[in-house]
Amino acid sequence: MNKISRNLAGFVFSATLLMPFVESLAASSERVIEHAGDWSDVLVNEKALCITSEQNDLKIQIYPSPDRKSLYLKIFPKQSFGLDGIFQAGDFSIPLNYLQSPTPAPVFGAIITADKMMAFVHGFTSSRTALVKISDSENTISLAGTSPAIDGLIFYAHEHILNLPKPFGDEGSEENNTDSSTVPTEIFPDSEIPKDETRSNATSAKCADDFHSCKDNQDLVNNYNNIYKAKADCKIKAEDSAQYGTPQWPGFWSGGPFGSFQMGQDAPKTGLITLVESNAQFQNGYGAMVHSTVICTYDLNKSIVRNIEITAH
Repeated sequence: MNKISRNLAGFVFSATLLMPFVESLAASSERVIEHAGDWSDVLVNEKALCITSEQNDLKIQIYPSPDRKSLYLKIFPKQSFGLDGIFQAGDFSIPLNYLQSPTPAPVFGAIITADKMMAFVHGFTSSRTALVKISDSENTISLAGTSPAIDGLIFYAHEHILNLPKPFGDEGSEENNTDSSTVPTEIFPDSEIPKDETRSNATSAKCADDFHSCKDNQDLVNNYNNIYKAKADCKIKAEDSAQYGTPQWPGFWSGGPFGSFQMGQDAPKTGLITLVESNAQFQNGYGAMVHSTVICTYDLNKSIVRNIEITAH
């Protein structure tokens, strides 16, 4: 496949020329998950996603355990209770045990192991409510929004190679099955949920601050801290170039504007990265919104947009 020239000034892409280019694109693996129903996906740090909700004086968190073989379920009540409890959603139930906490506030939790993962996800996403019972206190919490929250975690686990058990990943062997009555003895503060060790290496760490240290274009887009500025500048430039009205961009669920990029290994060397949004909508002269592809060439060395091309589908 012929590479597309980096100098795009004054060149208009036709549909025929655009097709081989689009085939060489890769979707960015970084996604921001928005609030859905009573549950949200929160990016605790660049490699850790937590499903959370606050209801009825309870804060609930669900996130991958450090060994990636299970999920941690933690309940933070605002008042003190006894030392026993239960979480129940549909046919799924699991005991809640008191956890050691660095603060006076009580914390209860359980480990959802590989052998219970499918049952948990089914009950968690198919039921309308769940029961949280701690000592003599019972709370009914809404499960509205749990399906998109779980979908977000499945997507995130796949994109970041977390190797969680099914349904989050392909790991479902017996070696992942541990006693669900064993709960973690320490608490991982929100800011200290462990990062994915399979993706944490010296190269990626340097890439986060210096795009020249990134391995290739994909590493740069997924790990360089300031890539958000390139996407934002490209969006502004595209909107300034619109002849009629304000363009419409993909929302958070679709990855936001410029969720794709041109594959290759040249960007870390040259500082020129080609970002692509193939699902934008620009208004034409008749007032209709037309699906369009926006190609933005961004210079990371000078933090400027070198060129912007908008092509109607």
